[in-house]
Amino acid sequence: MKTPPDPIRINNKSYMFDKLSDDAQLCVMQLVDIDEQLNHLKFKMDQLQSARGVYVARLNVAMKESENASDQQASQIDSEEGRVQAN
Repeated sequence: MKTPPDPIRINNKSYMFDKLSDDAQLCVMQLVDIDEQLNHLKFKMDQLQSARGVYVARLNVAMKESENASDQQASQIDSEEGRVQAN
């Protein structure tokens, strides 16, 4: 873990990190690490949301192509049945 820059601000007051109690330093270090992890997770979430959007778009295209193919097959069947009935 990296040491936070001096001075640090806690509750709108400035403190020198090395002047804090050991427990307060531990808490600050944990908070710094937690903030880094949260930022990493936010970055990862943005990536995953973007990737999800790509696959939703691909699915929509695939479904539209599938519907068009089904519509064309239905038209061919209808016209073939019409020819059979006309005979």
